[in-house]
Amino acid sequence: MAGSMIEPLEGRTLMSVTLTPAQKSAVNKLYTDLHAVESRSGISESQVLTLVADVKTALRTAHKPSTASTNKLITDTKHAYADKNISLSEGLKLLGDAKSVMSSAGVSGHMQNRIIADATSIVISSHFNAADSKTLFNDLVAVANTFKH
Repeated sequence: MAGSMIEPLEGRTLMSVTLTPAQKSAVNKLYTDLHAVESRSGISESQVLTLVADVKTALRTAHKPSTASTNKLITDTKHAYADKNISLSEGLKLLGDAKSVMSSAGVSGHMQNRIIADATSIVISSHFNAADSKTLFNDLVAVANTFKH
């Protein structure tokens, strides 16, 4: 894609959600990293803004996810990335782990499905490499860790 279509989040209102400074920082890092991937892929501004808006919506009512579900997602992700190639079965396992983390944080099933659909759309449109995937995964974990207790 020639030239970036994504503009910085600062000063933009995606929806009226009050974020803590830690949440704002984590969401902005996710946005910045998505922007870096977008600049060399087929990801659209609309896809990124939709994911960011849905994550912000989930943050409105979510609480800190369970340590067990978060640790399982982290462990399974490390194993899946060990060979730099995620198989279909590993991807489905990680998807289940991500849903478990969101469930344990009180994110509704509807919002879980929206966030997963948003992320899937971005993955399909992108030319992610293992480093991109790991960076974005770490960004999403950082967002999850900002949930209120």
